[in-house]
Amino acid sequence: MKPWIVSLLLVTALTGPAVAATKPAKSDKSDKKAAAASDSLKLLEQAVAKDSTKFENLLALGAMYLDRDRPLEAQRVLHKANQVRSKNMKVLVNLGAAYDASGDAADAQKYYREALAVTPGDELAAAGSPAPSTRRPSKPKPSRCYGT
Repeated sequence: MKPWIVSLLLVTALTGPAVAATKPAKSDKSDKKAAAASDSLKLLEQAVAKDSTKFENLLALGAMYLDRDRPLEAQRVLHKANQVRSKNMKVLVNLGAAYDASGDAADAQKYYREALAVTPGDELAAAGSPAPSTRRPSKPKPSRCYGT
């Protein structure tokens, strides 16, 4: 039996049916989405722990870490993905975003430039990599990444 049902029954027994008609706030859609996202993260972490050679899982986990503002973990996983499939534009852009989010502008620029070398017209790599004469402050941009 769910804990909120037990609480509801206890409140009903103590105060009567008028108070028992209120439903706990935890049953809204945002909590369900958060739980599903957490489950997705755990499943990907387990899949990567079981087999760290599957490129798609490594890329998805790295992007998920970026989305959750965990840039150091994203860097670790994305470096593994880069070892499995080197010079992949999505991995390089995500590595740039991970270093950018952790405040390491120099390494971020390195990976953005590598991504541009692989795919010269890529908008995300170009946006992350300014012209050599232009200096911009590094800002975390975890939403600017490639998923799977």
